[in-house]
Amino acid sequence: MACGTLKLPGGGFAVVCGLPKPKPCCYCGKASTKLCDFPLTGGKAGSTCDRPMCHRCTTHIEPDTDYCFPHAQEMKRRRG
Repeated sequence: MACGTLKLPGGGFAVVCGLPKPKPCCYCGKASTKLCDFPLTGGKAGSTCDRPMCHRCTTHIEPDTDYCFPHAQEMKRRRG
């Protein structure tokens, strides 16, 4: 069983066992730490893109909001 540490608010940490291995970043292949937050429409309305990305390959447009490259471009286009 795989174990890892989890940072907690306030500076503490916890040891957690049984964590699934993170998916690789869709751009560079490193372990992903973010998922694309772009809201989907149509048959998948109410869910988000969820494309896995590492912290270096994500695009932050809003606080606590991360987008994959194509969806970041779309959000920038929508905002003019």
